[in-house]
Amino acid sequence: MATSLQFIKSASATSVAFLQITDCFSADYDVYKVVLDSDNSSNADLYTRVINDSATVISTGSKYDFASHELNAGGSYGVYKNTGVNQFEGIGFTSTTGNSTVAYFYNPHNSSSYTFAMAQSSSMYTTNLRGGKSIGVYKNTDTITGLEFRQNSTDFSYINVSVYGVKWIMSGSLIKIDEEIVSSAVASVSLTGIDSTYDVYMVKINNVQSVNDNVGVYIRVTTSGTADSDSEYDYANKGLRTDTTFDNNSSTNQDKAIFGISGTGTGEIMNAIFYCFNFNNASEYSFLTQEVSYRNSAGVLKGDTGGVVHTVAEANDGVNIFMQSGNIASGTFSLYGLRK
Repeated sequence: MATSLQFIKSASATSVAFLQITDCFSADYDVYKVVLDSDNSSNADLYTRVINDSATVISTGSKYDFASHELNAGGSYGVYKNTGVNQFEGIGFTSTTGNSTVAYFYNPHNSSSYTFAMAQSSSMYTTNLRGGKSIGVYKNTDTITGLEFRQNSTDFSYINVSVYGVKWIMSGSLIKIDEEIVSSAVASVSLTGIDSTYDVYMVKINNVQSVNDNVGVYIRVTTSGTADSDSEYDYANKGLRTDTTFDNNSSTNQDKAIFGISGTGTGEIMNAIFYCFNFNNASEYSFLTQEVSYRNSAGVLKGDTGGVVHTVAEANDGVNIFMQSGNIASGTFSLYGLRK
């Protein structure tokens, strides 16, 4: 039976300095899920590099940006970021008692797009839990076919990596409801079709770019196909970024919710996942959670995680996405139901 995750391949090793998993990215998928668990003899950062279609590990050229938020159970939270380096750092951590990381890579095989990454991890640091939320971008339009994982100081005691293609299909656990592919500029995109069939819906936004430079990207809910522009939106998110201090962004009683800034330069694109809750329930507010990764109009890598609520007890049938000014230049917008 077809599912939304299609297993591609896996690789494992013990007592090694690094592990490569090759020929796992192709033109068959836009988004890939990578699951990793590992262990080593000391606490260390996990380094990740891409491998191109010539089987070359990209370890020079200063083409990587990353930002990571460390969530420490036994101490203060940490900020870890850099630009123009030779690997993703902090896309997961390793420790003497194990590490688990789930990462998503966007458009790795697309030679017209930069490769973006978003990851979450959980590990131990000495005797305390350490979680991580990370974003990264490889700033070159190569065709990427694989990954290399290594540590900054020690060998892996063991490492296991599995790669899945995220398959957006009509059967399986994710059911496609609506999709809009923008190749000529439009003022906005509405995705509709939310009803009582499913309890939870997902919105996927891929490779989105604006006509105007340095403009906010906004979302509203729809009622009977029409965007609600009332001042009933509250939102809050944590912004990871590579150039300065991580930011907190929140507001109440707005007529829309912002979830990023779009630019027009090379690689200044946006990828996002929203989950929609209670939309068809006329007795409840409509909630959304968001995971967003993009390069803004200054070429800065940013990643936002948070939520939105429309504080009206009504049934909503979709979402509307638009720019602060000007049109949407390009992108793919998809709506899915999560099978019960």
